[in-house]
Amino acid sequence: TGCASDENTANEDHAEPGLVQGVQDGAGHVHGLGFQQNQLLIATHSGLWRHADDDEQAERIGESRRDVMGFTTLSDRLLGSGHPDPMDRRGEPVNVGVIESTDGGINWTPVALSGEVDFHALAGAGKSIYGYDAAPGRLMRSTDTGRTWQEVTGAGTVISLAVSPKQHTRALASTPQGVRLTS
Repeated sequence: TGCASDENTANEDHAEPGLVQGVQDGAGHVHGLGFQQNQLLIATHSGLWRHADDDEQAERIGESRRDVMGFTTLSDRLLGSGHPDPMDRRGEPVNVGVIESTDGGINWTPVALSGEVDFHALAGAGKSIYGYDAAPGRLMRSTDTGRTWQEVTGAGTVISLAVSPKQHTRALASTPQGVRLTS
Protein backbone atom coordinates (compact mmCIF):
# COMPACT_ATOMS: atom_id res chain seq x y z
CA THR A 1 0.00 0.00 0.00
CA GLY A 2 1.30 3.41 -0.93
CA CYS A 3 4.01 2.03 -3.24
CA ALA A 4 4.00 2.39 -6.99
CA SER A 5 6.06 0.97 -9.80
CA ASP A 6 6.25 1.42 -13.54
CA GLU A 7 6.54 -2.36 -13.90
CA ASN A 8 3.52 -4.66 -14.03
CA THR A 9 4.35 -7.13 -11.28
CA ALA A 10 0.95 -8.83 -11.08
CA ASN A 11 1.03 -12.60 -11.25
CA GLU A 12 -1.44 -13.64 -13.96
CA ASP A 13 -2.00 -17.01 -12.26
CA HIS A 14 -3.75 -15.40 -9.28
CA ALA A 15 -6.98 -13.49 -8.80
CA GLU A 16 -6.91 -9.76 -8.36
CA PRO A 17 -6.56 -8.88 -4.69
CA GLY A 18 -9.98 -8.75 -3.10
CA LEU A 19 -11.88 -10.65 -5.82
CA VAL A 20 -13.43 -14.06 -5.29
CA GLN A 21 -13.05 -15.75 -8.66
CA GLY A 22 -16.00 -17.61 -10.17
CA VAL A 23 -18.87 -15.56 -8.74
CA GLN A 24 -18.58 -12.72 -11.24
CA ASP A 25 -19.63 -14.93 -14.15
CA GLY A 26 -23.41 -14.70 -14.38
CA ALA A 27 -24.11 -14.12 -10.69
CA GLY A 28 -25.39 -10.58 -10.96
CA HIS A 29 -24.48 -8.75 -7.80
CA VAL A 30 -23.97 -9.96 -4.25
CA HIS A 31 -26.90 -9.58 -1.85
CA GLY A 32 -25.40 -11.07 1.28
CA LEU A 33 -22.41 -12.81 2.83
CA GLY A 34 -22.11 -15.29 5.65
CA PHE A 35 -19.79 -17.90 7.11
CA GLN A 36 -20.60 -21.50 7.90
CA GLN A 37 -18.14 -24.34 8.53
CA ASN A 38 -15.14 -22.19 7.52
CA GLN A 39 -16.66 -21.35 4.16
CA LEU A 40 -17.67 -17.96 2.83
CA LEU A 41 -21.27 -18.13 1.55
CA ILE A 42 -22.23 -15.64 -1.15
CA ALA A 43 -25.91 -14.93 -1.87
CA THR A 44 -26.54 -13.64 -5.41
CA HIS A 45 -29.21 -13.13 -8.07
CA SER A 46 -28.31 -16.52 -9.52
CA GLY A 47 -27.99 -18.75 -6.49
CA LEU A 48 -25.88 -19.35 -3.43
CA TRP A 49 -22.13 -19.78 -3.83
CA ARG A 50 -19.37 -20.96 -1.49
CA HIS A 51 -15.68 -20.23 -1.24
CA ALA A 52 -13.26 -21.92 1.16
CA ASP A 53 -9.77 -20.61 1.97
CA ASP A 54 -8.08 -23.35 -0.03
CA ASP A 55 -10.34 -23.04 -3.10
CA GLU A 56 -9.11 -21.26 -6.18
CA GLN A 57 -12.57 -19.96 -6.99
CA ALA A 58 -16.13 -19.94 -5.70
CA GLU A 59 -18.60 -22.61 -6.75
CA ARG A 60 -22.37 -22.62 -6.95
CA ILE A 61 -24.06 -24.67 -4.24
CA GLY A 62 -26.32 -27.18 -5.99
CA GLU A 63 -28.02 -26.49 -9.29
CA SER A 64 -30.52 -23.86 -8.16
CA ARG A 65 -30.32 -20.36 -9.57
CA ARG A 66 -32.77 -18.96 -7.02
CA ASP A 67 -32.45 -15.24 -6.34
CA VAL A 68 -31.26 -15.14 -2.73
CA MET A 69 -32.01 -11.51 -1.84
CA GLY A 70 -31.93 -11.40 1.96
CA PHE A 71 -29.49 -13.84 3.57
CA THR A 72 -28.12 -14.68 7.01
CA THR A 73 -26.51 -17.62 8.80
CA LEU A 74 -27.61 -18.92 12.20
CA SER A 75 -25.28 -21.72 13.38
CA ASP A 76 -26.47 -24.77 11.38
CA ARG A 77 -29.28 -22.94 9.52
CA LEU A 78 -29.23 -20.62 6.56
CA LEU A 79 -32.11 -18.17 6.16
CA GLY A 80 -32.95 -16.41 2.94
CA SER A 81 -35.60 -14.53 1.06
CA GLY A 82 -36.06 -13.45 -2.53
CA HIS A 83 -37.39 -15.25 -5.56
CA PRO A 84 -37.47 -18.83 -6.86
CA ASP A 85 -35.25 -20.19 -9.62
CA PRO A 86 -36.87 -18.80 -12.79
CA MET A 87 -36.33 -22.15 -14.54
CA ASP A 88 -37.75 -24.28 -11.69
CA ARG A 89 -40.40 -22.47 -9.62
CA ARG A 90 -42.09 -25.66 -8.29
CA GLY A 91 -45.20 -23.71 -7.41
CA GLU A 92 -43.35 -21.18 -5.24
CA PRO A 93 -44.79 -17.67 -5.18
CA VAL A 94 -42.76 -14.90 -6.79
CA ASN A 95 -41.80 -13.60 -3.30
CA VAL A 96 -40.73 -16.64 -1.28
CA GLY A 97 -40.97 -14.97 2.14
CA VAL A 98 -38.53 -16.53 4.61
CA ILE A 99 -36.91 -19.80 3.57
CA GLU A 100 -34.35 -21.96 5.35
CA SER A 101 -31.74 -24.53 4.48
CA THR A 102 -30.31 -27.03 6.94
CA ASP A 103 -28.10 -28.76 4.36
CA GLY A 104 -25.72 -25.92 3.49
CA GLY A 105 -27.91 -24.27 0.85
CA ILE A 106 -28.72 -27.22 -1.40
CA ASN A 107 -32.41 -27.44 -0.47
CA TRP A 108 -34.68 -24.67 0.82
CA THR A 109 -38.02 -24.92 2.64
CA PRO A 110 -40.57 -22.20 3.49
CA VAL A 111 -40.57 -20.87 7.07
CA ALA A 112 -42.96 -17.89 7.04
CA LEU A 113 -44.52 -15.08 5.00
CA SER A 114 -44.53 -17.06 1.74
CA GLY A 115 -45.89 -14.85 -1.04
CA GLU A 116 -45.99 -11.86 1.32
CA VAL A 117 -42.47 -10.42 1.64
CA ASP A 118 -39.26 -9.97 -0.29
CA PHE A 119 -36.63 -9.27 2.33
CA HIS A 120 -33.67 -7.51 0.70
CA ALA A 121 -31.73 -7.61 3.97
CA LEU A 122 -31.74 -10.23 6.74
CA ALA A 123 -29.63 -10.47 9.88
CA GLY A 124 -29.94 -12.60 12.96
CA ALA A 125 -28.47 -13.60 16.30
CA GLY A 126 -29.85 -16.10 18.76
CA LYS A 127 -33.58 -16.40 18.11
CA SER A 128 -33.93 -12.83 16.78
CA ILE A 129 -34.00 -12.06 13.08
CA TYR A 130 -34.51 -8.70 11.40
CA GLY A 131 -35.61 -8.32 7.80
CA TYR A 132 -36.15 -5.36 5.51
CA ASP A 133 -39.10 -5.83 3.14
CA ALA A 134 -38.16 -3.55 0.25
CA ALA A 135 -41.48 -3.16 -1.62
CA PRO A 136 -43.44 -1.48 1.19
CA GLY A 137 -40.25 -0.24 2.89
CA ARG A 138 -40.77 -1.86 6.27
CA LEU A 139 -38.40 -3.31 8.83
CA MET A 140 -39.65 -6.46 10.56
CA ARG A 141 -38.44 -8.56 13.50
CA SER A 142 -38.90 -12.15 14.57
CA THR A 143 -38.00 -13.34 18.07
CA ASP A 144 -38.74 -17.02 17.38
CA THR A 145 -36.14 -17.80 14.68
CA GLY A 146 -38.29 -16.58 11.82
CA ARG A 147 -41.64 -18.25 12.50
CA THR A 148 -43.63 -15.09 13.33
CA TRP A 149 -42.92 -11.46 12.47
CA GLN A 150 -43.83 -7.95 13.70
CA GLU A 151 -43.17 -4.59 12.08
CA VAL A 152 -40.54 -2.33 13.69
CA THR A 153 -41.36 1.35 13.29
CA GLY A 154 -39.12 4.27 12.46
CA ALA A 155 -36.32 2.66 10.45
CA GLY A 156 -36.99 4.13 7.00
CA THR A 157 -35.16 2.70 3.99
CA VAL A 158 -32.66 0.03 5.06
CA ILE A 159 -29.50 -0.88 3.15
CA SER A 160 -28.09 -3.48 5.53
CA LEU A 161 -28.65 -4.88 9.02
CA ALA A 162 -26.60 -6.23 11.92
CA VAL A 163 -28.02 -7.79 15.10
CA SER A 164 -26.27 -7.32 18.43
CA PRO A 165 -24.61 -10.58 19.50
CA LYS A 166 -25.27 -9.67 23.16
CA GLN A 167 -28.71 -8.04 22.98
CA HIS A 168 -30.53 -10.00 20.28
CA THR A 169 -33.52 -7.67 20.37
CA ARG A 170 -31.40 -4.73 19.14
CA ALA A 171 -30.11 -4.19 15.64
CA LEU A 172 -28.26 -1.59 13.65
CA ALA A 173 -29.82 -0.53 10.37
CA SER A 174 -27.70 1.20 7.74
CA THR A 175 -29.92 3.79 6.02
CA PRO A 176 -29.34 6.61 3.50
CA GLN A 177 -29.57 9.03 6.46
CA GLY A 178 -26.99 7.12 8.55
CA VAL A 179 -26.97 4.26 11.02
CA ARG A 180 -30.04 3.75 13.22
CA LEU A 181 -30.38 1.65 16.34
CA THR A 182 -33.60 -0.31 16.74
CA SER A 183 -35.10 -1.17 20.10
